[in-house]
Amino acid sequence: MPRENRRRVLEAAHRPFAAEQAADVAALGARGLVAPAAGG
Repeated sequence: MPRENRRRVLEAAHRPFAAEQAADVAALGARGLVAPAAGG
């Protein structure tokens, strides 16, 4: 793996965005509203 890609992966791992997005998708899925418009 190139060093540049590895650095990007490590930076992304420290950001909570992915976890927040997963929580939002789970909440929308529980309500049956998984759609781009539902996300605002």
